[in-house]
Amino acid sequence: MSNENTKKYFEVSGKVDKIGNNLTIKKKDGGELFKRSILIDTGAEYNPIICFDAFQEELRNSMDKLEVGEVVTVKFNLSSREYDGRYFHNVNAFSIEAVYSKKKDVAVTSDDKDDFPF
Repeated sequence: MSNENTKKYFEVSGKVDKIGNNLTIKKKDGGELFKRSILIDTGAEYNPIICFDAFQEELRNSMDKLEVGEVVTVKFNLSSREYDGRYFHNVNAFSIEAVYSKKKDVAVTSDDKDDFPF
């Protein structure tokens, strides 16, 4: 059964627990990959802390506007890959929106530019 209105991503809300530093990762081909992680406490009874990785420059830089304890909504994708008989999972954020902030001037989002309703 197919549903054309099905979301192609996941979404969770919670409090910012920790914001990591920007990291530079050396790739096998000699290039560089940049990422930044953020920990969100969802308040769930089991495994409430989720670590999200952000790779988009705009999203990584926008995390500077966030503070620990702020309530945010994170849109993200999950992916898994197998290596040597083991599976590794990625939780990649592509949008972080402040739901409640102590600051008055906070706009932290980095949705894809082609996310138009038409």
